[in-house]
Amino acid sequence: MPAATTVAPLAPKTSSPAEEKEAAKEAATKISGGDFFGAMQVWTRLINSGTDKQQGYLQRAKLKRQIGDSRGAQDDLDMALKLNPRNFLCLMERALIKRKAGDLHGAMDDLDKAIEAQPGKAEAFVERGSLKLALNNYNGSYGDYHQAVKLDPSLKAKLGALALAPRKPGEKSSENAGEQSDQKVGEKPGERTVERTVEKTGEKTIERTGEKTIDKPVEKAVIASGATDSAALAANNVATSQGQLARLNNAAVKQIVEGQFEQAIKTLNELTSIAPNYANARENLTIAHNNWGLELAKRTPAEAAKQFRQALYLDLNQGASRRNLDAVIKELGKNPRDAETRLTLAQESLAAGDDIGAFVEAYEALKLKNNASARAMLKATLLRLDKDK
Repeated sequence: MPAATTVAPLAPKTSSPAEEKEAAKEAATKISGGDFFGAMQVWTRLINSGTDKQQGYLQRAKLKRQIGDSRGAQDDLDMALKLNPRNFLCLMERALIKRKAGDLHGAMDDLDKAIEAQPGKAEAFVERGSLKLALNNYNGSYGDYHQAVKLDPSLKAKLGALALAPRKPGEKSSENAGEQSDQKVGEKPGERTVERTVEKTGEKTIERTGEKTIDKPVEKAVIASGATDSAALAANNVATSQGQLARLNNAAVKQIVEGQFEQAIKTLNELTSIAPNYANARENLTIAHNNWGLELAKRTPAEAAKQFRQALYLDLNQGASRRNLDAVIKELGKNPRDAETRLTLAQESLAAGDDIGAFVEAYEALKLKNNASARAMLKATLLRLDKDK
């Protein structure tokens, strides 16, 4: 009998740096034209060609996350990590998605693996430290922040006292004694939370239709007594401390809790103009627009839609505001799942001078149907927004 022959397994193909660079350039060009789905197709082509599936999955996942498809993004990262379970960038990206979805322990597992894969990367320790703080593991958080600063001393200015000494609820750092910290709704003054939100569940309905518009009026985990004069801060052009920012931010949260949404939005707009990178304020501004929309939905769905669009403009991944907007569009007798309807709404918003609303509607239309009309509308709204600045 002839000897049995064996076939050596095929080695996975890898792309050359030139191929990856070309794909990245093509995807960036499409994104600049508002063609997010076209950009995804670039990475899909790289995946299907077998040249570098990991890179293709990772980059496509990032785009999916940007357009709000968190489930699709995680599926792509799962596929990438099957190819290499120790891929640092994929683990970090998946941890981000899991945390945003509320799977804190799943996110922790991915961060543990990322640190095991590359223990010299400071950003992984920063992320894990933040997550441990969210889980009230203060000593563990301090350890990770401290290690991050050891790996990258430039982080000391950003992390401050968090990397210098472990702190339990109610304790103040020696560097910031007397300053006020962001606090969780319902907590006593002095109990700290850093850059995280909590959402309370409580179904809301649009009364005329009975259709559920949202499963949570969202509340930001930052409230405390006291306030700061935002106009004075801006006029004096001073570099505000974290405590000053927190006092102004927390005053706005108090306004949100009391239903003073218009005043809260004014306060938070002033605060974000002073400190554009202050994440708590930006998240609270999103929440203020969303929760005001909930109140308006009971009486004036068209005005509610404007507030939900403002919230989505601030955070395109805000699923609650997206569901609310869809609900009020239905209340107005239109189909939110029809791309042409969303384009018409974009045109109406432009005509009314609502450039932000037009952008959101064009973006939603493109998600539903990636065609030349949707891309042209999205580009037009972006140009209008650039002129508004």
